[in-house]
Amino acid sequence: MECKFLENIPLGRNIGGNGNLMLVEVVRLHIAESALVDGKIHPQRLDLVARMGYNWYARAHGDAVFELAKPRWNGIGFDALPESITSSDILTGNDLAKLAGVKELPVRDENFPHFPEGMNADSLEVELQAGNGLGALYAVRNISQDRRRLHQIAKVFLAQNQVEEAWQTLLM
Repeated sequence: MECKFLENIPLGRNIGGNGNLMLVEVVRLHIAESALVDGKIHPQRLDLVARMGYNWYARAHGDAVFELAKPRWNGIGFDALPESITSSDILTGNDLAKLAGVKELPVRDENFPHFPEGMNADSLEVELQAGNGLGALYAVRNISQDRRRLHQIAKVFLAQNQVEEAWQTLLM
């Protein structure tokens, strides 16, 4: 990369692990044709190296490099999540981010959950361990549902990127 220097920001000079943050403008990029796919740089074709600290570096290749689609809209955000969800000791920050990424705050669907004819389920614990959110809901269908159980089930749905099902579970 050929860069034009813009600004140097010294970091933490009075403590260890300090360095500089250099702001630059890239004015020219030289790249081998073999690193391009459809005219775009393909990260799997580069030998990317990251500085970690001290004498440690990391190579980004294989499964360490992954693609994540950009959101199609701005979500409702963390501030719009109900306190009963944000105060959960079960849902992680990643879980909350998935819930906050919906286009609008969901409303309760009275038809959720819909259990297929002849459905069976083991205990809640077995269904959670198996990652079966619908089975977990079936296992607790006749038990008064406390927030903790619903959060456990929603977490299973979120792990499978079933955000709508997670929301409906939390709204029960």
